[in-house]
Formats: sequence, C-alpha cells, structure tokens
Amino acid sequence: MQTLKRLTIYISDSVYIEDEPLYKVLLRKAHALDLAGATVSRCVDGFGANTRLKKRSLLDSINPVAPLCIEIIDSLEYIEKLLPFIEEYVNKGIVIMEDVQVLKYARADNIKGKA
Repeated sequence: MQTLKRLTIYISDSVYIEDEPLYKVLLRKAHALDLAGATVSRCVDGFGANTRLKKRSLLDSINPVAPLCIEIIDSLEYIEKLLPFIEEYVNKGIVIMEDVQVLKYARADNIKGKA
C-alpha cells in the first residue's frame, strides 16, 4: 500500500482558456508534466459559492452547463509541479488535495501487445 495525494478540481464546463475548455488545458498540462494520470467526470448537477440551483429543462441535455470534477493521483512532488498552473488558470471553482491510500495501480504497459 502506498500513500499518495489526490488533487480534485471542481470547475464548470463553461470555462474556456482562449478557445479551449479549461479541463482540456489542465489535462494537457498534467500530461506534459508527466503526472501519473487524470480523470475528468461530468457531474449531474451542483452549485458553488456564486451559483444557485436551476430548474433542469430539455435543453440541458442538448447544451448543458455542468460541473466537472478532475481527479489526479500522484506523489506530492509531481502534483506540486501543476499547482502554479492551477493558481493561474482556475479562477472559479474549488481545488482540494488530500492523502489517499493506493491499494493497486495497474499500468497499461502490463497489457500484452502494447508497443
């Protein structure tokens, strides 16, 4: 068992940096910094400090503005490489870091036929 850090970032999917969604910018930066991995999940609904719950409509399924959750698990050393970037670009949302116990980490290079 290994103790690592989980960095969780909650943002809206409506946030863009120039013409690209912020979550894609964050994923690309995490990948470039060689972090172990990241997952983006679209949340069903939510609210934050500056928002309130809205009535859901049929249009929400066509063009939703929904909260996103980005989770990154790695050593503190690697996560700290991403923090200045997050400080600069995540202007709305919440960022959480906590200890996690990793029970198993199965890497893709264990798959037969992987080049």
